[in-house]
Amino acid sequence: MLRIQDILDMQLSDLYFWEDGSIKLLPELMYAGETIELDENGRRELAWYALQRIAVCQAQEEALDDWLCVNKQGKQLQLQAYRKMLERTSAELGFGENYNVGYLHSLYGYLAIGCGRKTIDETAKEYRVARYYLLNRIFKGRKIQYLEDVIQQVANIEETQE
Repeated sequence: MLRIQDILDMQLSDLYFWEDGSIKLLPELMYAGETIELDENGRRELAWYALQRIAVCQAQEEALDDWLCVNKQGKQLQLQAYRKMLERTSAELGFGENYNVGYLHSLYGYLAIGCGRKTIDETAKEYRVARYYLLNRIFKGRKIQYLEDVIQQVANIEETQE
């Protein structure tokens, strides 16, 4: 069983790999000699997480050198800070549910996010606005509709033929 400190010590490369410019979830997750079992929903949650942290299409392999859990300054999240966050949290995180973004499908930045080419933070920086302003003023607080095939690609889920 993984401890919280194990998760805080993980890097993105412990869960994801780079292949031909794309970031994907490893087919079999192993850490400290333990196999981590994930169902399809768990894989999707980790795909959502990757989409929030890094560009997953046309990506550089160096993007995976970062810590899995980071604070607002982008530094490794420490156990004390994690405990404080946990005290404030009353429900389990669902990354697919918690990120609010917009409905302007014709907007280049929105498409870049939805297709996995840029993160929300990269788009906000490009627009020279704060993340909050991008999400709540430009995108009117609506959810990003990530392309399903991008989520499946990052989650490393094979499409089933019906």
